[in-house]
Amino acid sequence: NSKFIPTKNFFKGYRGLSGDLLSIESKNKDITISAYGTYFLNSEEVNGLEDIENIKESFKKDNLDYNEFIKKYYNGNLPAKIDPLKFAYNKELFINSNKLAYNTIGKDFYVLSYIEGNKIHYKKVIFNKDKKYYVIFDASYLEKDKKIIDSIVNEMVKSFKIIK
Repeated sequence: NSKFIPTKNFFKGYRGLSGDLLSIESKNKDITISAYGTYFLNSEEVNGLEDIENIKESFKKDNLDYNEFIKKYYNGNLPAKIDPLKFAYNKELFINSNKLAYNTIGKDFYVLSYIEGNKIHYKKVIFNKDKKYYVIFDASYLEKDKKIIDSIVNEMVKSFKIIK
């Protein structure tokens, strides 16, 4: 029902097999918008953020410099109690730092947008502290579609929230 979608058949939608994903994409697959839930944002959280060796090994597998990450985002010293939302946000900043267009973090959410190749990527993550899960809104689209899709994404993300 959006006034911003150019034609009735612009998107087609589907959902994940487990029912925790809803995704729409343009017919030519240049534009993808997804919303889903998860209990973990990354492999480090799955295996335990209290295990520094696990984090180091994960960074090594991802070809990321653990020491540089810790120096840049934790002043050289990873705290004993790591906030998983902030850790995931910092890791995404670290990976995409030279491509970032926008980023912000709050007490229970973060948003970032970056450009990779000719695609814009937008992501909003909200953490439900009571139930300990995340909901994620993710969009990617070509820069040439920015004018149309920014309006659609803005409209959708305004309604994206955890219903308690």
